[in-house]
Amino acid sequence: MTRDLRWLALAGAALLALSSGRAWSSTGASSIQSSLLAPRLITAGSSDSPLLAQRVITREWGESEDSSYRSVDVPGYKSEGWAMMMSAAVPGTGQLYVGEHSGFIYLLVEVVGWASLVVLRDRADQQKQDSQTYAGSPYDSTSAWNFNRYNRATGQDTLALAQLYAGDRDAFYHQIGFNDLYSAGWSNSYDANRSQYQSLEDDYQSSVKKSRYAAGAIILNHVVSAIDALHAARTHNLPLTQNLRLRMGGGLTPRGANLRLALEGRF
Repeated sequence: MTRDLRWLALAGAALLALSSGRAWSSTGASSIQSSLLAPRLITAGSSDSPLLAQRVITREWGESEDSSYRSVDVPGYKSEGWAMMMSAAVPGTGQLYVGEHSGFIYLLVEVVGWASLVVLRDRADQQKQDSQTYAGSPYDSTSAWNFNRYNRATGQDTLALAQLYAGDRDAFYHQIGFNDLYSAGWSNSYDANRSQYQSLEDDYQSSVKKSRYAAGAIILNHVVSAIDALHAARTHNLPLTQNLRLRMGGGLTPRGANLRLALEGRF
């Protein structure tokens, strides 16, 4: 009885192994078995299709068709950089962009500065022409100062002065007017003539200095206005940014994980 049971068990194992081998061979795979009772080793068959496949999902960053991203404009918000650049180009415009009436003051200073610069430069040019006309050409013997009179009075060569006159007339007239070495070149009443010339050139130099101050004031107005516009924009935006709150949320869906961001403003 015991022997019959053993034979029946062996016969059943053989039938099971035979049926398993046929099933694997039908799918294009081959099996290797060292014994009837050992586990089978499955290898790929002649079929081109793999036994195992890996799914690759590629996700591109950015907005998609089902994206919920939106650009939100905060009501009343002013660009700080834009305000600063506007006032750097034209003082006061950045303040007016923010809504500050102080921009009119910077605009007024700008207009006054440029008007002063133009007037002072025109005045300086006229005063320089008047002073040099008063001294006259050094080659004209009837001028208040000339080479012939200086050469007769001192016996000095005038070649260096002639070269200076040809290269830099402003420096030449300044030398004959304020350097005592060339005082002999003035006419008989040289003290009065020289003093008059010095007064005319002093007026010219004063106008030149004032025009430089006006140019410096214009540049300073641009710088101060740009900095003030930046500060005004930040002060304007501060209550808006304080009333904003960022809320985050998310969860899992059959399509995958999602993240929600919400920008809330209190007005």
